[in-house]
Amino acid sequence: MNGFERKTRVEIVSDMKAKAKNLFGNDINLNVNSPLGIIIQLISYPTSLLWFGLEAIYNAMDINAAVGQDLDNLAKKIGIRRYSSAKAVGEVTFTGDNNVLIPEGFQVETEEDEPKVFQTTEQVIITSGSITVEIVSIEGGSEYNVPSNTITEMTEVSAGIDDVTNAAETFGGRDRETDTELRERYFQSLDRAGGSTTTSVRANVLEETETSDCIILENITMEVDGNGLPPKSFETIVFGGTNQAIANAIFEKKPGGIEPFGSITETVIDASGNSQNVGFSRATGINIYIKAELITNSDYPADGDNQVISEIEDYINSLSINENVIYRKIIDVIFNVPGVVDVNALYVDTVDSPTGESNITIEFREVSDVGGVVIA
Repeated sequence: MNGFERKTRVEIVSDMKAKAKNLFGNDINLNVNSPLGIIIQLISYPTSLLWFGLEAIYNAMDINAAVGQDLDNLAKKIGIRRYSSAKAVGEVTFTGDNNVLIPEGFQVETEEDEPKVFQTTEQVIITSGSITVEIVSIEGGSEYNVPSNTITEMTEVSAGIDDVTNAAETFGGRDRETDTELRERYFQSLDRAGGSTTTSVRANVLEETETSDCIILENITMEVDGNGLPPKSFETIVFGGTNQAIANAIFEKKPGGIEPFGSITETVIDASGNSQNVGFSRATGINIYIKAELITNSDYPADGDNQVISEIEDYINSLSINENVIYRKIIDVIFNVPGVVDVNALYVDTVDSPTGESNITIEFREVSDVGGVVIA
């Protein structure tokens, strides 16, 4: 059995003509301009639409075939929903007068015609002339992953604050989840409703926060392991999302009596009103620099270089924590742009002015990030 197979309009017309010959004889005139031929053409179109509808109903219950709202409905059955987008996070440093209070929700932005706006996630006070605070973008989207030293403006001038900047790039912003991404997360999240396991912790972090990626390392021994984890502990390594939301999601599903270890610690209030420390770590972004020398023909569009850069950036941004950058795959995505005849040279490295011509290894607590792409 091949499951449901939708009939095409050509097949429907062929079946109707065969039925007409069976009823009226083989010499019946079925020319497209004949009365019966016109009727068959008229009826075949809405009939083909019915077949499309039947196919959609059949696929609506198949996670591998469902799309759009049907896929959303299947995801809801296991308690997950499509991400509309994910907000970028990072840190900014304010300089100014001591004892100046910067409230939670204070807005800062990039200096451009259409600025990217961020806001602080907690209230802080300037001490020793400066203070660093976590920020999150007002809206979601990959365009909020901005380079270092680009968030330099305050949305509203505030007395006592002289300057603001981000020493490092912001990260974790992502666009609305595609069908392919939602389908993949569906399979990853099947254990979310399960018991207190690292699998359910990971699924809960992915679902309940705006974290775009997450892996978990676990040490079940009574000794410190090779990854630096204490005995009987696990480390949640995330990319994106805000600290408190991540800590809450981990605590909700963590195994009892097992330490949630990491370089970042947040406090969570348990059901008894007691404070519990929850540790996790953030993946370190590894800047990937790429230079490509292309041979193109007349089919290469006027904005071909920008299209190639976009294809490469999309590939790098699609990589997960601990997923290597594959040299050959960069070449493959370059050929997605029409008019590319050959890649004369490709250099990939973790430093500007790249010279490498091999894969880039990404470790457990690392994730690749776009440092720069140059097309020559």
